[in-house]
Amino acid sequence: METITSLASLIPIIAAFFAIPTSLHILHEHKRKKFKAELETYEEYFTKYYHKDTSQDIPMLIQDKAAQNLTHSKSINSRLLNYFINLHENSALSFDEAIDHFCWGSRFIIVLEDKENQKFSFSQKNKKPKLFQIINYCGYAIFLIFALGLLSGFIPYLNNIVLSLIIGISSLIMSITCLKNADDISESIKFLGIIEMAQTHQTDE
Repeated sequence: METITSLASLIPIIAAFFAIPTSLHILHEHKRKKFKAELETYEEYFTKYYHKDTSQDIPMLIQDKAAQNLTHSKSINSRLLNYFINLHENSALSFDEAIDHFCWGSRFIIVLEDKENQKFSFSQKNKKPKLFQIINYCGYAIFLIFALGLLSGFIPYLNNIVLSLIIGISSLIMSITCLKNADDISESIKFLGIIEMAQTHQTDE
């Protein structure tokens, strides 16, 4: 009886093992469809909004919304997106890499547009971004340790348990905020490094 029970307990494991190839195939198929849909979105943007002869009669709001839909970010408008595309077309930068860093770090980046020359300049909002990054990483560690210690009981509760829970949860939220600030400022630093090299490359040409 014990043998039958043991064999029965192995059946789900064996079934899961044989289901792995099917799961991998489904995952691969999902990625393939995602890339195909992404390609179609890019083709539509190039056809309707990127080329000047086809985009002249389209309202700027529609063009900007199309750019935001393409990048999944409200920090980008059509002119800025087209600028990144031009740099990519000239082999000055990787479009995907630049967009990824910009979208995550945009709240720490100042963007100035020179409409006459159809160019953009970028700078850091923080005068000392590295210091800001270090401070926030330290804040993340301190708030997280304090929150976990308080919520786990390792750090003695304050006079009121409810108050201790509120302070612990608040500290946890603060730690997450600090981590996001540090990561976003890191993304802005990476973007500014990439765009500086790209613009230098374009100037040299």
